[in-house]
Amino acid sequence: MGGILMVGALLAGFSLCSDAAGSQRLMAGVTTCMFALLGAADDWIKATTKRKGLSVRQKLAGQVLLATTVSACLIEQQSAALSQNHWSEAIPGMLWAAFVLIASCNAVNLTDGLDGLAAGSLGICTAALSVILLQTTQTIGAGQMMAVLSTTAMSFLWFNHYPARIFMGDTGALAIGALLGLLALQAGREWLLCAAGAVFAVETLSVVAQVVWFRCTRRRLLLCSPLHNHYVFRKLPEPSIVRAFWAAGLLAAAATILLA
Repeated sequence: MGGILMVGALLAGFSLCSDAAGSQRLMAGVTTCMFALLGAADDWIKATTKRKGLSVRQKLAGQVLLATTVSACLIEQQSAALSQNHWSEAIPGMLWAAFVLIASCNAVNLTDGLDGLAAGSLGICTAALSVILLQTTQTIGAGQMMAVLSTTAMSFLWFNHYPARIFMGDTGALAIGALLGLLALQAGREWLLCAAGAVFAVETLSVVAQVVWFRCTRRRLLLCSPLHNHYVFRKLPEPSIVRAFWAAGLLAAAATILLA
C-alpha cells in the first residue's frame, strides 16, 4: 500500500498548480482518492486475510461506479448540453470518458508487476505528456498536474526500483492510472495516452490477445500475460526486462513529442 505516499504527494503537488482551475484540481484530487480507496480495500484484504483481494467482478463494479461518477461530473463541466438538460447528447461522451478511466487504471495496474516497471514507465509517459500540454494555454492546467504526476512517479521510483523497498499496490496503481486518464480527458488529448503510454497499451493488449487466442485455439500465445511475465517465464533477469520496457517507453514518448 505504498501508493498512499504517492496520493499524499499528488495532493500536495496539485495545490501548487496555479494555472489549473480550482474545479479541475478538485476533480483530480477526489478522483485520485476514490480510486485509491478502491485499491486500498483490495490491498487490505490481501494483507489481512487469505483471500486474493476483491474478486474481479467486485473490482470491476467499483471501477465502473467510480468512473461513471467522475465522467458525469467531467461532462457536466465541459458540456453545454447538460446545462440545458439534454442528457441524451452527453451520454456518448460520458461513456467514452468512463471507458478511458477504466482502461487507464487497469493498464497501469497490469503493468505493476516488476520492481520499478510501472513507476518508471509512468514517469516517462507523463513527462512527455506534460511537455506537450504545457505548450498551449488551453491545456496548461492539465499539463502542470501531469508534471506533478511525473515527478511523483519518478520520486517513488527511488524506493521502488529493483530490489524494491516499497510497493505501490493497487492503492497506487488504480489511483495514478485513473488520474492519468482524467488529466488526458481534461486536456482533450486522450489519443496521446496510447502513443506516449505505449508500454501500458501493449501490456493491456497482451492480456486481451492471450485470452482471445486461448479461447479460440486452447493454446497460449504467451507463456504468461501480461507481456512482462512472458519474459520472466523465459528466465530473463528482472532488471533487464524493466530496462528494456523503459527504453521502449522512452522511444514512444520521444516520438509522441515530435509528432504531437
